[in-house]
Amino acid sequence: MGAPSPTPRLRLLLRQRHQLRQLLITTTLSLVAVAAFILIHDVSQVTGIPSLVVRFVPETARPGDKVRLTYELDARSIDADDALSLEVKLGGQTGATFVAESFALQEGTLTAASVYPYANEASLVLTPIPTGQMLSFSVEIQLPNTLDLHKRKLIAQSVAYVNGRSYSEDVSRSLSQIKIEVPLFTLDKRIVSGIFGPGSRLAYQVVVSNPEDGGDYTSDQGLLAFMDILSHPDAAVDVASIEIQGIQTGTPVVSKNTLVIDEINLAPGQTGIISYEVQLPGEPGDPDVFTNTAQLYLSGTALKARATTTGQTGSFPVTWTGFEVQVSGKRATLRWETAQEQQNKGFEIEQRQEGQAFTPIGFVPGAGTVNTPRQYTFQTGELTPGRYLYRLRQMDLDGNHAYSKWVEAVVGAPGGLSWSISPLPVQQGSTLSISAAQTQPVSIEVLDLQGRTIRTLFTGQINAQVPFSLALPVGDLAGGVYLIQVRGAQHQETRKVLIR
Repeated sequence: MGAPSPTPRLRLLLRQRHQLRQLLITTTLSLVAVAAFILIHDVSQVTGIPSLVVRFVPETARPGDKVRLTYELDARSIDADDALSLEVKLGGQTGATFVAESFALQEGTLTAASVYPYANEASLVLTPIPTGQMLSFSVEIQLPNTLDLHKRKLIAQSVAYVNGRSYSEDVSRSLSQIKIEVPLFTLDKRIVSGIFGPGSRLAYQVVVSNPEDGGDYTSDQGLLAFMDILSHPDAAVDVASIEIQGIQTGTPVVSKNTLVIDEINLAPGQTGIISYEVQLPGEPGDPDVFTNTAQLYLSGTALKARATTTGQTGSFPVTWTGFEVQVSGKRATLRWETAQEQQNKGFEIEQRQEGQAFTPIGFVPGAGTVNTPRQYTFQTGELTPGRYLYRLRQMDLDGNHAYSKWVEAVVGAPGGLSWSISPLPVQQGSTLSISAAQTQPVSIEVLDLQGRTIRTLFTGQINAQVPFSLALPVGDLAGGVYLIQVRGAQHQETRKVLIR
């Protein structure tokens, strides 16, 4: 028995269901086609991604240089109807600018009207760029001739746009950079006299050389500075010993164990010499390693130019127990004492008048090798009024030599005062000695660098031709530079001293 024939109503339902299925299939196909169309022809109408290669030439630069930025832009996959552009921005806070007239096209086509430098000249836009080609071009960038660009980086951020849209792919963007460096100085530091030992004095010479192709530091005052830091907390740089030759600088500043010289003017090919003396701690004891490091700084940034000297305080051929000077009339008398001596040939006495170099003025033979105290005396010839510095050049039998501490003597004008301080730098135990040509009232004060009285050391009468000595009570003063003022009836003398 055959299957029953569908009724007319059932046939209608089946036909409607078939039509609905066909409609769904057609709609689905249409949606797929629309989606494919959107994927292929989205709002940006892109058919490819531009490829970008950027290089700096050369790879390093100096302040004031012009560097060239080269580009290879592959736009062959970009549809002819797409709008292609390139934007370049300079970064790194260098103040660099594009040189618009330096734009050069090596490959491809590009109209001159396509290059638009921004008003600040730190950005560059190329638009529109013809597509379907390989484009090669370059442009120069001018670096400011500012020496504080040392160790900075010039950055060029480049982004390709298609129809105003950029892509995250690395090939369509570039972050290029170049290091800016100034040719480095050379810094040579050596000990020219003295050996490491308790109470010894070391004379240093530092030679600073700017290469022929170095930066010009004569117009950028304040950028270049020199610093030497002594590792031993009780070591001290003697302010009065600082000599600078061949270069112009600011006023040297000493803070106990640190020397700073700023505002150094140094032209290309120029060499300067900085000389100074360091007083090591005077207490004998266990060997103690001592170092000091000299360093050049450019705008506060440490340069590679540095030099370190190292020694050990622990042995010295002569053990000093005292060195002082007294002025009487127009003559100065030097007295010093040693506790022991090893192979000591003798002492050369050196004198320095203000503004001049040390010169030998006499020699006192040593005791060779002894383990008992020895006292020595030397008197100068007649001196003209002024300030004098004295030091002893102790000489060994084997030819080595070392310098003592400095002592100072001030010879006054007729009717005035002559005074001296020893030892220097001033410390607890230092003595101020005065000689007066006539009896008169005298006051002695410690002032700060602004001239304000910190402490009154003495107020009273000093008799004519009677030596007067005063122990300086400065042990509780903070280390640093002060003024000592000696004032009499017809005489006033003020000078800087380092108190440690």
